[in-house]
Amino acid sequence: MDVAPVRLARAREKASAATDSSKFSFHESDLDQPLPVADSSVDVLCSLNVIEHVFDVYSLVADFHRVLKPGGFALFQVPNIGYLKHRARLLFGNLPVTSSPHNWPEIGWDGGHLHYFTLNSFTELLNHAGFEIVRRTGTGLMGGWRNWYPSLLTGDLVLLVRKKPR
Repeated sequence: MDVAPVRLARAREKASAATDSSKFSFHESDLDQPLPVADSSVDVLCSLNVIEHVFDVYSLVADFHRVLKPGGFALFQVPNIGYLKHRARLLFGNLPVTSSPHNWPEIGWDGGHLHYFTLNSFTELLNHAGFEIVRRTGTGLMGGWRNWYPSLLTGDLVLLVRKKPR
């Protein structure tokens, strides 16, 4: 699902080149609107670096919960504003850059991010929507070491969650 038709076309091409594309469903949709998907119809949901770009994160996450089947899994990834590098930038009076660092000076803002999350705030958002946290981790080189303290040592937060079975 994407708001941009050109990205959906690219995804369709890649899917058809790699496997039986009939296993996939592609939808053009604005995630600030209710998802055009039936209740409890999705087995697995994946949202990578998306949630920070929408206006109403509570409605989006609640809608993700609505469409996921009971017992279904979702994988979420968001930039971590609590990352040590970002904390150091703030300490020295600079704004953290969590996306598009190559053109920060030209665009003057952080790549269109509307929301910022720490591990605690993101966990609370997902719990509030009714998800059960299965695993909290992060990204980056030396992931095993970084995951000793993901809220401080990882650039992106990755949470695997499950919709509680009925």
